[in-house]
Parts: sequence; C-alpha cells; structure tokens
Amino acid sequence: MSTPVKKRRFLRFTLLVAVVFFFTATASAYLTYFYINGTTFPIKRSNPRYEIGTFVVDLIPDNVWNHRLLKAQVMVEADHTYTVRVLRRREAEVRDAVNKILRNQTPTAVAGRTGMEKLAEEVKKAINEEVLGQAGVVQVYFPELVMQ
Repeated sequence: MSTPVKKRRFLRFTLLVAVVFFFTATASAYLTYFYINGTTFPIKRSNPRYEIGTFVVDLIPDNVWNHRLLKAQVMVEADHTYTVRVLRRREAEVRDAVNKILRNQTPTAVAGRTGMEKLAEEVKKAINEEVLGQAGVVQVYFPELVMQ
C-alpha cells in the first residue's frame, strides 16, 4: 500500500477514536454529575399528594334491573403542602363531598376514559369549592376503580 492511503486510514481511525472518546466522556460526566447529587437521572418534582380513602357506593341505576356498586380509591394532588394539611384537618368534609359526587353517578356516566375524566373533574371542583374555598387541588387520581 502506498503511504497516502495509510495516512488516510490512520486519520479516519484517529477521528473515529476521538468521536467515540468524546461521547464516552460526555456520558460519563453526565452520569457522574447525577450520581454525586444523589439521583441517577433528573426527576421532575411532583406536588404533594393526599389519599382521601376508599369509597364503596351504590350507583344510580340506569334502569330497574341495573343496580351497580362502585369501589373507588381517591387520591388528590395539591398545589402546596399547606393544602394537604387543610385537607387532613377537614377530612370529614372532604369525604362527604366525594361521597356526594360518587353517589350521584350512573354506571354509563362512569364508564370509559371520558367518564373517569369527568368524574375526576367533578371531585376536584367539589373539593376546591365546598371544602377549600379556592383552587388548591390540582389533579384527582383513582388508583383503584371497580364497578360491579
């Protein structure tokens, strides 16, 4: 082989090694930074959450023969830890507001994704208006929702 061909191969090989080294060094620095700071990856900080509890209610029948039960575990995400403290202090009012909303549902209203989203929005609105008097609940979650 001639000398210019060897030089080109050597330059390509050197360039490839430099690129691989650069990416390896960058990845190592990234992971080392987060390891030193106590976490492996950047995690979005979430708002405080409060578990209201589990409810078992009779749903309003769609027709005479359609009696159904709804079992729902309800959890809310608050805008601040102060809101969670208020919800804990006013647990009876919170549970009553959620109970009223759940008992006024029909099986078809709760069924499906849109039904759950509407139900979550109603629960959020009831807690914010009736219990807190302001917008403190950001999101409502149903970790467990069973209809029989």
